[in-house]
Amino acid sequence: MTEIKLEILKEVSNKNISLELAKKLLKYLDEVEFHREPVAIIGMAGKWPGAGSISEFWKLNMEAIPQVRPFPSSRQNRVDKDSEKLAEMQVGSYLDQIEDFDPEFFGISPREAELMDPVQRQFLSIAWLAFEDAHCPLPRLKGRSVGVYVGYCAGSDDLTYGQLIRQRNPELFNLAITGNLSPMIAGRISHLFDLRGPSLVIDTACSSSLVAVHQACQAMRQGDCEMALVGGVKLHLLPAASFESIGIESKDGMTRTFSGEASGTGIGEGVAAVVLKPLSKALRDGDEIYATILGSASNQDGSTSSLTTPNVEAQVAVIEQAWAEARNNSDLASENFYLKIGCMEAHGTGTQLGDPIEFEALSRVFKKWASDLRHHCAVGSVKSLLGHLDSAAGITGLVRAALMVNRGWILPSLHFIQPNESIDYFSSALYVNDHLIRWPIGGKRYCGVSAFSMNGTNCHVALGEQIQKTPVTWRKNSLEGVVLLSAHSPDSLRGYIRVLRKYLIERCPEFGGLLRSLAVRHHFKCRFAFSSDSIEQTIILLDKALNLWPNLSQIETNNSSEISKNYMKGISGDWSALYSEFSYARIPGTVFDTRDFWFSNTELPNDVGYDPEQITRALWKSILGSSYVSDDENFFRSGGDSLKATYFISRLSNILDCNFDLDQLWKTPTLTELLKVIRPA
Repeated sequence: MTEIKLEILKEVSNKNISLELAKKLLKYLDEVEFHREPVAIIGMAGKWPGAGSISEFWKLNMEAIPQVRPFPSSRQNRVDKDSEKLAEMQVGSYLDQIEDFDPEFFGISPREAELMDPVQRQFLSIAWLAFEDAHCPLPRLKGRSVGVYVGYCAGSDDLTYGQLIRQRNPELFNLAITGNLSPMIAGRISHLFDLRGPSLVIDTACSSSLVAVHQACQAMRQGDCEMALVGGVKLHLLPAASFESIGIESKDGMTRTFSGEASGTGIGEGVAAVVLKPLSKALRDGDEIYATILGSASNQDGSTSSLTTPNVEAQVAVIEQAWAEARNNSDLASENFYLKIGCMEAHGTGTQLGDPIEFEALSRVFKKWASDLRHHCAVGSVKSLLGHLDSAAGITGLVRAALMVNRGWILPSLHFIQPNESIDYFSSALYVNDHLIRWPIGGKRYCGVSAFSMNGTNCHVALGEQIQKTPVTWRKNSLEGVVLLSAHSPDSLRGYIRVLRKYLIERCPEFGGLLRSLAVRHHFKCRFAFSSDSIEQTIILLDKALNLWPNLSQIETNNSSEISKNYMKGISGDWSALYSEFSYARIPGTVFDTRDFWFSNTELPNDVGYDPEQITRALWKSILGSSYVSDDENFFRSGGDSLKATYFISRLSNILDCNFDLDQLWKTPTLTELLKVIRPA
């Protein structure tokens, strides 16, 4: 593209074309270039069995220990507690708990948290951490055209939280509607963070979250949004072994991708999100980039022998299309570009039908590029480690692939002991990588990611390494920096100090990058700041803080500066401007102050024999739950919203046989004020 622009300028100087025409041509070329521009992955966060963060996820993949386990008894007891005998559960890759949440952090009432599907709660927390990892604090996001794309398939759930509420307490479900509608997973994030871009939940079953990535990339190239949060989530409330099988499940929970011992796919849980931004903007803003999305494509199997049978030709087409788009990148413009592709993160369900078709599709793609290429590109799947995460499978594969490209290791695919007789390994350009290996040295690293669905929707993403500029280093002893720490509660602050200390000992990032990354974050009311000149000194002072907690005045006094004093006073300064000459560092995200939330079987009052004041008070309290503090608390500031208000007024009017309208609650939003109206009635 640059060469074409130079030719246009040359023609202008030779007076072969007019300046006006040259401007139009250059503008058109800029638009074409923008629509083909790579997309940068600038932030990631996730939670999987055995891994509560991106760094733990990488470690888990490096160690290659399958996470298949029995369903946690604590979770089963909560869901299945009314049964005389607990049902037998499927083995799988399960999270230890899904009830944990920090509602106060997000300004959500405890009552609303109880009624929210854990799917919404978990994804909301991960969304915050992803934005934080991308160094995008809340004030920078408010009112901007930021899209939210979430892959989620409620139809594949064994039991949803909304169904559970409806079974146990049908009346309570009327208050739980917003917390259990799938579109609210994305909508709630856009609402809470004031994001004005498209906000969608995408359901293509197994390929949902990778299709969400593709859709987000297209939206940014079309100008629908300037950046996007993309992710997926899958939880199992009650994966009973008696749940009707669809015939592809692994009996022992293990997923043996591309192996002759493959006996089906294991089930798993997880939630993950990435933050995407056009590459030019990411480079302009100095963002740290995990990898770049060079191309993506999605298509459909069309007519096959049955609705759920994969189509090898469709898989070939979607992979070719994604890499054809990626070739617009100058580094892949050469004819032998395929030699630079070192790994394919496969869908890899471990089924006797799906694996041979997928391997054949990948092999055909490489044969079209180079018919004589053998055993050049590694192939594997994260499903061999964590099982099939359904609507979170694609985004989990993308995270794994981005980390491989970023860190220069090709991760192993597990359980590959004997070959599958239906797969032609020997004449293929692919090889199943069953152990941890260094990425071959030489040029940039490239990797593909596939996600296919039983509904026929296929998706493939082409990833490339982004070479980062050499960071400016901190000159120890030449000056001191200020470490700025904050949290929304004392417990959360203490928890973060503990996590940060551990991280600094294990990773030892560049000190200037640490200072910048902390300075650019959202700054909460609970603060702790001190001067330091190195990572080593910072660790020592964090140690002291934990030992002296909560009396931190000694550290603040002995290691203070004008900046730290103003910060501790709660002054609102442009802290993000500090240390802007340094590159960002990947540091731990917020430590939430969580506790368990689960709906209770509290019955809503319906006895008209009660005193009107008792009825009103009981109904008010049942709707607001523990958010109800006093009679003078505002209904709408205690977790009430328009739907809850409508339900409250309707229910109160029926019980008291009076005609109240919604305006009454807006006029008298406290219980004290409302009772003054109720008593005469």
